[in-house]
Amino acid sequence: MPNTIQIAAFVLGAVLLLLALVGGQFKIFGAEIQGMVGPWTRVIASMLGVAFVAVGILSSPTTEKKRERAVATGQCETES
Repeated sequence: MPNTIQIAAFVLGAVLLLLALVGGQFKIFGAEIQGMVGPWTRVIASMLGVAFVAVGILSSPTTEKKRERAVATGQCETES
């Protein structure tokens, strides 16, 4: 996964967690969240936020580099 997608997933997760914690009416990166959100929306935003932050953190580029190195040295089969 490219670094830009990892960063985007992490930032989106952080914004969703902020929405879940604050409940609305905040401004970030020039975008403004107006109005209050309901309790179910906050629960869903928190779950999605945790998931996106986890994707951003756990999909590290070191795993891809290890795979590329294994393919380059012939220790791993390439996908066909």
